[in-house]
Amino acid sequence: MEKNVEKIKKYNFIFIGTMILGLLAHLFMLTNKLPNHDDIESLFSKGVTNELGRWGLELIQYILPNFSMPWLNGIILLICIAVSACIIAEILKIKSKVKQILIGGIMITYASVTCTLAYMFTASAYGIAILLAVLSVYFAIKNKKINIFFSIICLTLSISIYQAYISLAITLFVILLIQDCLNENKDIKQILKKLGKFALISISSLVIYLIIMIIVNKIANVSLSNYQGASELGNISIISILKGIINSYAVLPRMILRDLYGISAGIILKACYLITISLTIIFALIHLIKIVKINKKKAIIYAFLGVILPITMNLMYIINPNVEMHSLILYSNCLLPIIPIILIEKLDKSKLKDITNKILVVTLSIIIFKYIIYANECYLQMELSYENTHSFYTTLVTRIEQTEGFNSDTKIAFIGSYSGAMIQNNGMYFSDLEDFTGIFSNVELINAYSKKNFIKYYIGVNFKYETDERVEELENMEEVKEMNVYPYDGSIKKIENTIVVKF
Repeated sequence: MEKNVEKIKKYNFIFIGTMILGLLAHLFMLTNKLPNHDDIESLFSKGVTNELGRWGLELIQYILPNFSMPWLNGIILLICIAVSACIIAEILKIKSKVKQILIGGIMITYASVTCTLAYMFTASAYGIAILLAVLSVYFAIKNKKINIFFSIICLTLSISIYQAYISLAITLFVILLIQDCLNENKDIKQILKKLGKFALISISSLVIYLIIMIIVNKIANVSLSNYQGASELGNISIISILKGIINSYAVLPRMILRDLYGISAGIILKACYLITISLTIIFALIHLIKIVKINKKKAIIYAFLGVILPITMNLMYIINPNVEMHSLILYSNCLLPIIPIILIEKLDKSKLKDITNKILVVTLSIIIFKYIIYANECYLQMELSYENTHSFYTTLVTRIEQTEGFNSDTKIAFIGSYSGAMIQNNGMYFSDLEDFTGIFSNVELINAYSKKNFIKYYIGVNFKYETDERVEELENMEEVKEMNVYPYDGSIKKIENTIVVKF
């Protein structure tokens, strides 16, 4: 017991440091209600669950209430990531305080976390899923056989909340095996035995998850949705595997050459990732040459692990071939900077080691600093978009209610999409944020599919709306075609018992 208490105290520094960096990046989001399109729709729910194979997300509502609460949901996410960083530092035996903070800092400020907070209704659940994935690895390296069982449970539950986090666990497994290959005291038998155990845990967790998903959906009488290729989950062919492998390897060059869903926004982040990836490749090859001289069989295993690393970090390309990739799915790529830390740590003491250590520390510090800035830029845009949208629909509701003939039985029909007339599109000021998942400009938020719920929840008006068939019928009427577009005169008109708003 005392040993465990001492171990917890040992990681106070990384936990507190990681939380401070997390609050620097995300405090504004946690203390304001800044919804995006999905958050508006799921203000009082966890969103789509069983239909996307996320039966764990459905179950977690019995622990975490179905309210999109920024402070509680956000702080749970940050705490889970900070604890995960402590566990990763423990399992990888990272002793340097500076490097511990760098690992925690990147994990908590990463672009994927900013985008996860944009979907506040699932943020706390996703934080728990991240922690479960990391705990799975923690239990996997323990000697007692019962820990394999705990590891499988943790990983199964993690996948059931958000499938993409399987990549987080498997990538950590691969990093641990690479670390063993660099350890002269570890022989091939030990490495292969551990590889077998990790493979057993990963495959067992995925199979159990799929079996429970089928049973739950059968009981709930729901089918997997076509959204994000969920209905194709696990439907793998040789062609899809090859395509997935190619897409996985394409992530690293894309990280350097263009903005990868906010992960490498701007020239500075691209330059930092170029340095990080270059150091990783250079020192991976230096170690490979060294291992070849000592043990060629171990060198083959080491090379194999290095080759599959980009695949494990982006495993969803293979597991779900039709998934539309975005920032949240790519969270496991936050482990990339850990690899050069381990490779440089294993070098013999030399001037080269000291210089590269300093270069890496500076580079990763800049990455964290830039992520903090981008997170706050995202939240500023979200606030402006929310305020503009609130103002827009407050005015629109007032004009609808003042339309001649409006009464409690009147139905509303929105025709077309708002062009942005008379509004300054704030997207032009935040050009670096275009690829951040879930961060919308004011015009995009005004046109969101959830606009009726925005009016209902944020303006406080519960209109009656026409059916899609009736809206299509109205859209084809000559009288509607001749109407002006909102906000100009003649853009709101009562036709029969329907008030038509033409955008």
